[in-house]
Amino acid sequence: MATPLVALTRRELLRVVRNPAAIFTSLLVPILYLTLFGQGFSKLTGGGGGYTLPPDYLLGAPAFYSYFSVGMVGFVAVTGTLFTGANVIFDKLFGIFKRIAASPASSAEVFGSRVLAGSVQPTLLALFVLLLAVLLGHSG
Repeated sequence: MATPLVALTRRELLRVVRNPAAIFTSLLVPILYLTLFGQGFSKLTGGGGGYTLPPDYLLGAPAFYSYFSVGMVGFVAVTGTLFTGANVIFDKLFGIFKRIAASPASSAEVFGSRVLAGSVQPTLLALFVLLLAVLLGHSG
């Protein structure tokens, strides 16, 4: 039998999985940025025609794309975490929090499930963006 912490964490994660539009829109900006800006600017900073902006001695990363892709991974992790906090506000607004508070789960388990689900979801999204960045970086 699952503990209340596991059950509430599963509920939070299932709520995200059952909304594929939210997953798609959260990944749309990083995918577009990686393909358009990351690939385009990496060509400008050393991939095309001898003109580099900025000069090579000012670049901290071996290529602009490697610098940019790590930023996109961080972007996905931070925004995913911010939306986790927003879900708490929406649950309180729509009355879902009252139903959860009436359950036999303690307040520590309710809070722990939010923290656990709120750390798993952005981590998985960031790993997906990192894998996509590696694939795009090796294809270009």
